[in-house]
Amino acid sequence: MELIRSIAQNVQTAPVMADSDDAAHVVAFELDGRSIRLDIGPDQPPCPIRDGDDVIVAGEGQGSVIVGYAYKDLTQGYLGRRSIQRDMTQVGFVILLASMFLWYAASADSEFPVFLWSQRIVFFALGGALAWFAADNLISIVRKLQAAFLVVRASIDTVRGVARQVSADDGVVRLELDGRRIQLAARNDAVREGDEMVVAGEMTGDVLSVVAYRNLTRAIFGSAWSPWELVFPILLVGFAAAMLGLWWLDGSAEGLDITTVTRWILTVIIALGTMVLAVDRLFRWRLYLDAYRRVKHA
Repeated sequence: MELIRSIAQNVQTAPVMADSDDAAHVVAFELDGRSIRLDIGPDQPPCPIRDGDDVIVAGEGQGSVIVGYAYKDLTQGYLGRRSIQRDMTQVGFVILLASMFLWYAASADSEFPVFLWSQRIVFFALGGALAWFAADNLISIVRKLQAAFLVVRASIDTVRGVARQVSADDGVVRLELDGRRIQLAARNDAVREGDEMVVAGEMTGDVLSVVAYRNLTRAIFGSAWSPWELVFPILLVGFAAAMLGLWWLDGSAEGLDITTVTRWILTVIIALGTMVLAVDRLFRWRLYLDAYRRVKHA
């Protein structure tokens, strides 16, 4: 995965390319002399990148072009990621077919050994090939989530200074720090004029939206997340593992029939969806921890 940040040049919107059947349109531009291509899916908002914008892109090289999986336009504050909706649909459908093939291969019967083993070999091979295709799609989903994490982490900045022009309204505190405009979610009395602060957050236009902060004058630490958000991914993974365990135990106890196979398929699809959601949360967890370390050691 390559990560590149620079000023966008020669921005062009092109029609859908032949190898981008999941894209509504393609945006091509240059960053630091490198050619970038973003395939924008039909379920994603139009890419707003303009010439002169400060842009971060994460993607993979394909020849002389970097195909972006995720981007962030720091100038305008937009974050975009290649859609995972098509991949999730494909994974569910392929798992359904693979399960049917594997079930048929395991339950095949014939009086003639040649026919019996021919059926089993063919359908086991088809089921295995589809399972491999599903795994490839799952890897693609994880890489797209990873790309979004990388561009957001690259956009996080750390600022330290004395708070000026502090104003608070309904739990949102606005101030200037070292000449930068800062916005953070905190109690109205968490920051006072003249307090020494260190903050870490994402650039959104000309405003730094704080993820974690530390008031050095008053020994106050705060963040934009709750501890439950850190525990949630672990609970999701445990839930997915428990479902897979129940699927295996129930299938082993009852043997193969259409009801058992249907339950297996639904259980695996739900478990995989849960694990994808957990991966997304875990990347967010890493982002929060990175911001915490920045303000702690600044």
